[in-house]
Amino acid sequence: MYNDRWPVLQVALDLVSADRALEIASQASEAGAQWLEAGSPLIMSEGVGVVRRLKTSFPDKVVVADLKLLEQGYVLAEMTSANGADVITVSALSSRRNVSEAIEGAKKNGAKVMIDLLWVRRSEELDRAKTAVQLGADYVCFHMGSDDIPFAPDSLAGRQKDIESAISAISVPVAVAGSLNDSSAAEMAKAGAKIIAVGAYITGSANVRQATTQLLKSIGAPQGRKA
Repeated sequence: MYNDRWPVLQVALDLVSADRALEIASQASEAGAQWLEAGSPLIMSEGVGVVRRLKTSFPDKVVVADLKLLEQGYVLAEMTSANGADVITVSALSSRRNVSEAIEGAKKNGAKVMIDLLWVRRSEELDRAKTAVQLGADYVCFHMGSDDIPFAPDSLAGRQKDIESAISAISVPVAVAGSLNDSSAAEMAKAGAKIIAVGAYITGSANVRQATTQLLKSIGAPQGRKA
């Protein structure tokens, strides 16, 4: 299921209705999206069972559970991976022990861990990422939260050079997330990001298939390919 043919598009289903999330996931998958993310709002609203629904409905897709775990790493990662998650996000702000235990819990069911750098100080991002990778993390995500973007001095796309430097220093695939559209997603792919997470540009579109197709084209991901 996991592959090394990058980049891939991760559709962030930051919704509160499982039915609507599954509808959008179906349309995006038909257009060629490779990864599907059960966003934090979706899991909070519907429970971890929504991860199982996504995996059952789309068994050939990589399903990401965006939990941003800060504590109880083993228990929550093991439970979520047992419900079908292929990738689980863990906050880089959490302790080394939590990261290690989350990795252990995820791997018990064959899942992987993505370290989320949301709210990590810019000056500490690279060190946090390297530490997580040393502990066994499979992916690292540079993430600007949607709540922060209106007040941020520079956007995620505006940090292209920083991300390029980080990508060259990190030995695992790097993901990016943060209100990306087709043009900014293309910039991130050009910078070397392997996983491009996009939410509202797709989920808020009047034509999900068209938006997904445009994004896949923009980032240079072959359309219609299984993850």
